[in-house]
Amino acid sequence: MASFSPAPPRRSSRLQSHPSSSNAPRRGAEPPLRKRLTNAIPLIDTHGSGFGTPTRHTRPTSSPMEVLIDPEDIKFYGQRDDSIFVRSEEMSVALYSGLPIEVKQVLKSADVYADAFSGEIDAGTGFALVASANTCFVWQHAQAVRGVPTCYIFSCPPSYLSGGQQEPPFHKLVPYGSNRKREPGLVLLSVSGQVRFWDGIGIGLAGGEHYTSSELKLADEELVTGLIRCDDQTYFASTSTGRVFRLVLISQGGKHHIASHPFAQPPAAPLFGRFSFPSFFSGSNTQAALDPGYITALALGHPPSSQGLTNVGVTPRQAGHHELWALIDTRVQKWDVRPEGWEEPVMDDNVADVIRELMRGTWGRKVVSERDEEVDLELVDLAVSSENKLIVLISYAGLDDPTHASSNDMPAFDASNDMAIDLSGARRMYALVTLEVDMQTINAETIKGVPYQSTSASGAPIHPRIQLVQGGELVSVQFGDAVAFCAKNSDYTDRLALRSPTDRTLAVGVIQNESGLLVLTAGTMMRVDMDMERVGAFDPEQGKANLIMGTMKQAILYGPNVDNPLAFSFPPDIDGESLMNGAQRLSQAILHSDAELVKRNQDLSGQIVARRERLGWLIQFISDNAALPKMSQKSRQRLATDAEKLFACHLLWNQHSQLLATSPEHSILVDTVLAYMNDTDDQYHEDVIRAFFRYRTQEIGKLLGRIYDQVTTASQNLDHDTAGSLSEANSIVLTVLNSALDFRKEHRQLYAISLPMINPWTSKSEIIEMLLGLFDSTKRLLEGASSSDPAAVEPRGQLVPLANLIFVCVTERVEWLASEEDKAGEREQLESRFASLRPEILETLRKLGFANEAFHLAERYHDFGSLVALCHKEAVVYPPEENPHAVRIEGYLERFKYAFAKELYSWCVQHGELRIMFAEPADSSTIGVEGYTAFKDWYLAKHPSIKPSIVWANDLENRRYEKTAGTLLKESKEVGNLDVKHFMLSLGKLSHLVQISESGGEAARPSEADQGVLDEFHDDLDFVSVHERLIAEFEECCTTSKSRKSTDAKIAAVLKAKASRLERSGSKALIGIFKSLSKELLAAKVLSVEDTVDLLTLKDNEDTLENFTIALQLLAGAKNLPESRRTAAFYSAWRRVLSHDDWHAILRTTNVSDAEVSDRLRETALYSALSAVLPSAENAPSGFDLSAPHTCLTSPSTEVIMSRWQGMASDEVEGLQLDYDRECDSVRECGVLSGEEEVWDRVRELARRDFDEEMEMEE
Repeated sequence: MASFSPAPPRRSSRLQSHPSSSNAPRRGAEPPLRKRLTNAIPLIDTHGSGFGTPTRHTRPTSSPMEVLIDPEDIKFYGQRDDSIFVRSEEMSVALYSGLPIEVKQVLKSADVYADAFSGEIDAGTGFALVASANTCFVWQHAQAVRGVPTCYIFSCPPSYLSGGQQEPPFHKLVPYGSNRKREPGLVLLSVSGQVRFWDGIGIGLAGGEHYTSSELKLADEELVTGLIRCDDQTYFASTSTGRVFRLVLISQGGKHHIASHPFAQPPAAPLFGRFSFPSFFSGSNTQAALDPGYITALALGHPPSSQGLTNVGVTPRQAGHHELWALIDTRVQKWDVRPEGWEEPVMDDNVADVIRELMRGTWGRKVVSERDEEVDLELVDLAVSSENKLIVLISYAGLDDPTHASSNDMPAFDASNDMAIDLSGARRMYALVTLEVDMQTINAETIKGVPYQSTSASGAPIHPRIQLVQGGELVSVQFGDAVAFCAKNSDYTDRLALRSPTDRTLAVGVIQNESGLLVLTAGTMMRVDMDMERVGAFDPEQGKANLIMGTMKQAILYGPNVDNPLAFSFPPDIDGESLMNGAQRLSQAILHSDAELVKRNQDLSGQIVARRERLGWLIQFISDNAALPKMSQKSRQRLATDAEKLFACHLLWNQHSQLLATSPEHSILVDTVLAYMNDTDDQYHEDVIRAFFRYRTQEIGKLLGRIYDQVTTASQNLDHDTAGSLSEANSIVLTVLNSALDFRKEHRQLYAISLPMINPWTSKSEIIEMLLGLFDSTKRLLEGASSSDPAAVEPRGQLVPLANLIFVCVTERVEWLASEEDKAGEREQLESRFASLRPEILETLRKLGFANEAFHLAERYHDFGSLVALCHKEAVVYPPEENPHAVRIEGYLERFKYAFAKELYSWCVQHGELRIMFAEPADSSTIGVEGYTAFKDWYLAKHPSIKPSIVWANDLENRRYEKTAGTLLKESKEVGNLDVKHFMLSLGKLSHLVQISESGGEAARPSEADQGVLDEFHDDLDFVSVHERLIAEFEECCTTSKSRKSTDAKIAAVLKAKASRLERSGSKALIGIFKSLSKELLAAKVLSVEDTVDLLTLKDNEDTLENFTIALQLLAGAKNLPESRRTAAFYSAWRRVLSHDDWHAILRTTNVSDAEVSDRLRETALYSALSAVLPSAENAPSGFDLSAPHTCLTSPSTEVIMSRWQGMASDEVEGLQLDYDRECDSVRECGVLSGEEEVWDRVRELARRDFDEEMEMEE
């Protein structure tokens, strides 16, 4: 069976019966609810104990209750100096006494989950007891404070449940007389109704065999559920069927024994109030008329004559008149107990509905379900306050994820706190409800949440019981593994939880006339003293924060005590803001060596260790209670920062202590601390250095920021050892920062820190500047010292760690700045600065003999640009296999792949080492040709701005002919050099032909798309050919003289020899254009289509009439040329065609045959042009076929001229327009348009006829 205090069972199971035990007598099948009452708590009385304890006697070893005592269990019984377990503003808990050796031994060997025990503390008699199913142990607990207490041992009446399980009896001590000079008696009542009574507990020293027995008259399947003491002679017992028995201590024949009877009323007694019972409710049938039910609790009220008594356990002075309250399922029942020996029921009211409505009204209907079955309300225990109000402990089902109300009284559940609050079973929540009885009406007045909740995994549970302190000003609630406290007139709540899973509470007793309690557990007895003034003045706003902080403080101060039976934990409804505030204040107090938290210790190292342990306990306590999710990331990091600073200071102090042992003449740390303490006006200490480490460790970051200034000051003092000062400064910085960073890394999970750190002290701007200053000073020292200089040995060993710290700190700060939206500018500035600093730092390491360290540092921070630079610094770069770092480079490519390849190929492009990119890999390469090809392809694809020549060269190398052809064709259009253009087009055409051949074989015909690309190559190559022919023609006239001519002379010669007609025309603007274009052509530059047309049509073409045709065809095939400019170019070309021949001479037909005239016309430029235009005029652009010759007599507009020659001066534009007008006039005067275009039409007709005849001949 469950031990100590089983969990409240479901109501649906209360009336279930179980098989009986085969080896135990039974009255009937026992319902399981008895489990809830294994630890019934008695009401105390007001009488003190005045008798002496009998001398301890040795019991016969043959006793069946013999207890074998382990000598190790004999310990000091009495309060020790270190016996304080908890101390807060409102409460103090200390060791009260140990348990008797016999009890301790029995509990030590017992299985608390299988063996049932119950207990009682009777503050009125000064005795306590612990009972198992077979044995009851009684001792005077006050005696245990002074020494080893005498233990009285008694045998228990048998109690059997189904399955052979046994249950401890209910128990009550029996006081005698008002002065309590006689030792008390003992009543044991089994669940099956067996009663044993001992007239005095002294009998227990002799085995306890002399007792009187009796039996309650229980019905079948009826069980005893509770026993309370009313006064010295009267006791009440409750049962599982709703009946109450009166047990009376009577004297007969000089001996005391127990007489009992069920509640009854006189036959003629009328029943008033809200109940109207029939007259036959008399005698033993009185309770039969009431609804049956399971009685979970009994409590004494205060009859009218006893109102105003301060304690519930005070015996009324009216002779034998009592009020008895009972909890029966969800009903509250009241009995009027008369001294005449009869009892009258005056109230029987179901209070479930009013309590549920109070819950919903107080906490909200979103928290408390509208469905009663989901609320699953149970009435657990009952007490009556000094104001005669009922205080009921209720239990209800906890919601899975409630959005709890704002009321601080609600024991809300936090879903994130799944470590402190076990979710492995159904949760039961608890609350205290105050019921006010107004005549015959019960009203629910207030409800207050209890800071406790139970689950199926809460251990060996008990039936919770409540006790009232000072008449109800404070209520204690005993659970199996905790005792909770709730104040009546304030929001104060707290709890004491047991540390060991095998420990359980056995009893709680209120100390009479005091605000204290005694708590009996399976291991010890504690005294709890409450400061009721502070409890009543508890401030819900500041008080909860102080309470949480106090809880953490207790955990730090008393948690490490292995003898402390209490565990420290937060209440379920802990407020995150209060938690963060309290934790941070406590952490700061520890850093500042608060005397309450840190004992004074002359050994500074030991004192720092103690503070570190305190901080460790703090975070471990928060973590163990799963409260970290309630803390913000900033708050967690503040706690971690405090701990890492203290850890760093500890190592720094140890290092400084070692330095002090060498009796140094000078110390940078001492100078820095003295200067800092002086600046902060805190230099008034006997030992300033120790004072800093005791009280100002939080400011270690600010101290570090001044280290470099002290080094600079020391270097200016000729008496100081500059190298030694620098070395000490480096050592200080390395020790502090490295230890802090190591601590942070190691404890990041404990503090649940998410990176990046929020403005971390280890990477503030002053820290980074200090590190850069120390690195630079160390570099200069090493550069100026010889390798054999002993002063440089230690700084040399510090250079690499300093470089590493710079990388760590800058990276850390960049990561934080990147997380802050308003820090983008600072982040970009720092990143830019660090990008320039990184190569310098790494190059410094390489130059000073730390090349491998430089490589490792660049690798760790993925500084691939610096890695590439280091690999090619002062090394043979080509061929790649002769580079001493060739293996390293290939290893980086395998390890970092494209990230490193990007920087490698960028370096090649920037340094003009493209040959490295296209070099064949070594035979031993593990990457191979395919791997390098993939890297190059990826790099070129990611960098479209890279030189196209690299792209198509890479494609051609890898036989990607189609891509090669496409790239070359595209890029050739942008090339300005004629030779390069010719090469690219030729190579592109060849690549395209290879691609066609590979895709379809040698006999394959190209597709339409392939043919289109091939035609485009042909057109562009033809355009190049036109350039080359013009160049050859112009250069021919420049080579007639053996002397070398200047460029201007060449152009003049070309103008004279090849454009004489233009020269004679006096068209200055067109002559200037001809010279400029000729100069570019002779320089092998690629001309535009418009420029080429001008050269072809402005030069003399007596022997090259085809130039006019070529010009028209170039314009017709030109792409990306504005239509207005194309039309204007067509008109200019036609004007020069029309004005080329002497039409007056051609048209002199005297004595000339028609055939000869026709021959003359066939020799003109017009006939040549029309013969080429007419066959393809159908789809040609406008202006290609000049159907109406007068249209070409329109000069280009100013807009067209400025569009072609952008930036041309306005006077030059006007001059060019005049030249175009002059061309129009020349056409009009040449005679070709005379006779209403008769000549034009005749030449056009002649060209068409000749074309038709030619086509017929071909057919």
